[in-house]
Amino acid sequence: MAPLMIMMVLNGCSLRMERELDERLFEMQDHERDALTAVDAVLAKDLGAAKQAGKRLAAKDKVPMLPPESVGHLEAVRLAGESLSRADTLVEAAKGIVEVTGRCAACHAEYDVATPVLVEAAPEVRAWEALVWQDLSRWEGALAELPGLDGDASSWVGRRTAFATYLGATVQGDNAQAPAGNRTASEVEMTEHWLAAFKALNATIAGDVEEARASGKLLTAQLGAMTPVPLEAQKQAEALGGAADVAAAAESFTQMTAACGSCHAATDGGPDAEDPPDWLPEGHMARHYWGVSYVWMGMLSNSDSMVKEGADILVNQEAVHPPAATAAHAKDLDADIHVIGKRIQDAQTPGDLQKGLSDLIVGCAACHSQQEGALGGL
Repeated sequence: MAPLMIMMVLNGCSLRMERELDERLFEMQDHERDALTAVDAVLAKDLGAAKQAGKRLAAKDKVPMLPPESVGHLEAVRLAGESLSRADTLVEAAKGIVEVTGRCAACHAEYDVATPVLVEAAPEVRAWEALVWQDLSRWEGALAELPGLDGDASSWVGRRTAFATYLGATVQGDNAQAPAGNRTASEVEMTEHWLAAFKALNATIAGDVEEARASGKLLTAQLGAMTPVPLEAQKQAEALGGAADVAAAAESFTQMTAACGSCHAATDGGPDAEDPPDWLPEGHMARHYWGVSYVWMGMLSNSDSMVKEGADILVNQEAVHPPAATAAHAKDLDADIHVIGKRIQDAQTPGDLQKGLSDLIVGCAACHSQQEGALGGL
């Protein structure tokens, strides 16, 4: 599943009510990511990662604008996540994943939540998506590619049971937790790194230094568990964890991004570069966010075309029309963003690009600190 497309559709800058709605969407997006991380972890026979995903699902985060009548569904998801976090074997983890999936599906069905556009993914992921959205055509497509998945079930309860059985059979006989200690990061673990970095980016853009520091501390620990330890990236993550202000957080984050990109180039790893779609989101701030994210992802994936796409979006936006109370200040800050975008377009060295991204993040945060609403972190 393309991470940039997810975050572009579900994220943006807004005033207070819109921000609270965004935070509710972020929580649902967190549920999706954690559940998929658990699926990937079980398939990779990594019980520890599956249990960590369960702990995140069980966390009692604030969810603004949640309809009172749906609180029961949210609590059911959290309880299922707690059960997953206590799994002693991969087979038990598989059953926990399906319990989480069933709780999510019940909420979606009761409130007639629209099925999102589902992108191409591994057949196990498509099967999970089919279950959580009760999408029969997607389920049938997954069946065609997963011969071990029982296709005889005629109800969604039966199909969830079949999926749990399939996951359990995949790992049967190897239910021990993966050994602790330093090891090369798996794809699941690299996704965890990306999520922590994504939270750091969102927090810094919003001017939330405390949240940015928390993400930096998490990244410091995550990177320290790799073999070999990526020392420069870890050093910058540690600096982010102790950042005194937005400027320091932005600089450390950008230097960490550059270090990650260098490692990805040397190991032929990192996220895949994505071709830009033939459309852009509505709204000036949403397009700013899209542009910043493309620059960041371009640095992570060593994609000049993604960096250029992000800079082009920033440069080509029309002037912002903010609320009258902050019009002059916001217009000045918006103009700064366009100027920085032009600097990124013209960047001649990696240092120029890094300085551009750092200044871009600081510029976004400066405007958000003057507004009643700002981008909420994931």
